Order: sequence, then C-alpha cells, then structure tokens
Amino acid sequence: MASGISIEQILEAATLDGAPQIPLTFITFKTMTKIGINVSVTVPGWNNGQPVSAVYEFDTGGKGFWLNSVGVDMTNVKSLGAVETLYTSGYFYSGVAATATITFPNVTLPSGTPSPSIHANVGLVTEFLKYPQGSMFNPKDPQQVISRMTGKPVKSKPDSFPIFGQCFGDFGASLCPTTVSGGNTVVMLGALSQYLPPVPGLDTGFVVSVPQSEGDAGWLILGIGNHLRTLFGSANTLPMNPASPGSFPAWNTAPFGTPTMVNTFSEQAINATVAVTQPTCNDAPAQTVTHTLQNVGMCLDTGCPHVVMHGGTVLTVGNNQPINYGTGTLNIMTTTGDGIVTGSKDYSAMPTSDVGPAIPGYVNTGVQNFINFHVMYDITQSNLYLAHR
Repeated sequence: MASGISIEQILEAATLDGAPQIPLTFITFKTMTKIGINVSVTVPGWNNGQPVSAVYEFDTGGKGFWLNSVGVDMTNVKSLGAVETLYTSGYFYSGVAATATITFPNVTLPSGTPSPSIHANVGLVTEFLKYPQGSMFNPKDPQQVISRMTGKPVKSKPDSFPIFGQCFGDFGASLCPTTVSGGNTVVMLGALSQYLPPVPGLDTGFVVSVPQSEGDAGWLILGIGNHLRTLFGSANTLPMNPASPGSFPAWNTAPFGTPTMVNTFSEQAINATVAVTQPTCNDAPAQTVTHTLQNVGMCLDTGCPHVVMHGGTVLTVGNNQPINYGTGTLNIMTTTGDGIVTGSKDYSAMPTSDVGPAIPGYVNTGVQNFINFHVMYDITQSNLYLAHR
C-alpha cells in the first residue's frame, strides 16, 4: 500500500501552487454523515441581484449546483430553460437554469492569489418533492417516476429546505453535464469544472479532503499545479471516462466573455477491472467468495452515506454478487491491488429495473472512499488520484 500523505502536506503544496483553499464542514444527520460547504451566489434578478450565502451539501455525485428558490419571485430572472434532477435518495428538484456568479466567503488565499470567482449556470429549485428511496425516471416514459426495485410507479410528497437540517441545496461537483429538460442544449456543468484558474501554472481541477469526524478540518483545493501533482505522484492513478462529446464551453466572464472548452466526464468518473471479496450470504455456507468484475464504473460520491452496488449487465446483483444482506466486510480492489473500497461493513445493492435498456452497472463508493483517501480530480489531464490518508 502506498504511504499516506497528510492534509498539511496538501495545504502546503496548494499554497506553493497559488491554489485557493476552501473549508468543508462535517454534518451529522441522524445516522448519516454529510459534507457541507459555504457558498455565495449572485444571480441577476434573484434576491434583487444581491448575493446569497448559505451552506450546501458538497456532493461529488451530484450533477450541477441546485439552490433553494422555493417561493422566491422569479419574474426578473433570465431563464435558460427548465431543469430537474432525481437522486437515488428520492429527492426531486425542478426549476430553472440561470447564469450565476459563485464565490466562497471562507476561502484561504495564498499571497498574491485572487479570490476565486466562477461564472456558471445553476439550477434555481422552485419545486422540492420527495419520492421513496430508490426511485428513478422510467426510461420508457421520462415523465414518470418508478421504483428501481419493482418498476412500478411511485408517488411523491412535498418536502422543504434545509435538507439534512442545515443545507439549502446541493453543490453538485460531478463532472457530468446536465441538459435542459426535453432539450439537447447543455446548460449546466459542475461549477468546479468551470473554474479557470487565473494563476499561471494552475490547471483546471480540484482536490477533496473531507473532514473525518466532527471538529476535524476538511478542505477543497481549487486548481492543480506542479507541487500538487508531485505530491500525488505516488498515489493510485485512474483515468476518468470522458463524456460524449467530451467537452463543453465554460465562460470566463459569462455571459459576455469568450468560452473556454473544459473536459467533462461520465457520471461514473472512473472505470476499472475490479476484484470483489465478499463473505457469502445467509443462504450459503460460511466462506469468503471472490468475484472478478470487468470494466465496472466507479462513482466517488461524498453525497452517498454508504457503498451501493448498482446492478446491470457487467455488475449483476444476485446470489453470485454482493447483496445487501451479506455479512462481514466488502473489499473492492483494482487488478493492480489498489483499494477502492476497503473494509466496508455498510453497503447495499440496487438492482436495475427491467423496464428500461440494460446498463453496465456501477459501484457508488459513497463517502467512505473520501474518508480513506484524499482525492484529486485533474480535469485538464483527465486523471483521478487517490492518496492514502
């Protein structure tokens, strides 16, 4: 196993690179661990054009930045189109996309580094509903929400902010684009992938080092430079899956600046051949069974409290694969022996509904992966680095 690096080493390397550093907070909600981030957002015509600062869930598995606008007068907001998202948790947001300026009130800046300001499109949530856990859009009828387990329609009920007792929306940091509902034009990308560092030598990308417990320090580093790349040089390195067509425009000074193309990636950011070791279930003798799975997508997700195996054609959830009533621990290793999920005792399975086309299946590593690793998303070079803590 590669030797670990400390958050102090990361902050030192980030300072030498001139990369801004933003604190992440630890949130305990019932039995779940959530990560929060304080963000300031300005949208022309929203809140009279004045910035709104609030805590949002920091969600590397979430697509786009979704803000509470329920009950807010949207008359003067220039809408770019309707947007909606449905999480596996059952949370459903719908609203409008609009251009915003995003800043970070608690940022730490190396000497001579300008405060980061990101111009990006966000989703202003005007309707917040809750469906049962494990809901999904019906692939045959996107206007219908169904149970992933049974394929049958499910009903929603109104919900309200703040989610998890503290968060007024979802700061989605997924590298996958979100499109206008019913259209083909990409209107939302994750804000972090659109940060174009003005500091010479800094490339687009970010480092996530989450707080491991209440009172612990967590950090988001904006921008990747040579000192950070050198520090992460011995870390587990995995290529990320490009999205199709692979890149989309980000604006330096939206909506009047010149667009710069930034790399985007599929919702499952990495893809690897993995070996899964899982004790057998209550319908089999007590033994440890190892399965080798080929080309399984991996979603590193600070927003998910535990490991979830999403079934499909490559990852089949059933008696021959990890399922939610297994006992003991779950380990997922690449064929090179690098641990992606190690020693997890909290995992479940989510079969793919047979109502739609077959999908490859993937593993959502949940927040545990971030508890075990510092994670660097090098968007410019299309690599993901996992450094042991």
